[in-house]
Amino acid sequence: MKRDIDFVTKFMIDYDVVVPLSVIVGVVVLICGTIVFLFFHKSNLMEFIRNASWCLIAGYVFLALCATIFFRKETPEMRYSFQLFRCYSSIYYKMMAENILNILFFVPIGFLLGFAKRHNNTLQILSIGFGLSVTIEIIQLFTKRGVCNIDDVFHNTIGCLLGVGLYHICNWIINKYCIHIIHD
Repeated sequence: MKRDIDFVTKFMIDYDVVVPLSVIVGVVVLICGTIVFLFFHKSNLMEFIRNASWCLIAGYVFLALCATIFFRKETPEMRYSFQLFRCYSSIYYKMMAENILNILFFVPIGFLLGFAKRHNNTLQILSIGFGLSVTIEIIQLFTKRGVCNIDDVFHNTIGCLLGVGLYHICNWIINKYCIHIIHD
């Protein structure tokens, strides 16, 4: 297990993905404070969950932008790959880890959007996740921070889909087993 943690840490340092702890703590404190405020000013539980989800999404997107753009070093030239599934032409450990991390990176987006949207439509949530991923990649291209990679968009969208699936499972469990707790 330690070897896996060391690999992820080395991977993050190799790609200059180091978000200062002060930024992370500041965002977490701001999110927690906002959620506490929402809790005491809620009109009903579902509205609180929806608003708290939007708050968490905003914080997560900000931290994602920090990790993918703001705290990366600018390179001398634009780096990009517009060939779909290029990462699968040569399978090696580092590339597979990057693909898995890109998938996991967007699972929270799909999950939280499921709770945040009043009428959640899986296709609409996937479109939002896809659009966010494309936006990040385009900003990386023009700011010369990171690599604009079409495979990242594909993997992020898969992660968003997994997050929506996780939301549907949680929602089913809540409706089946816990809804009486909410209404009592």
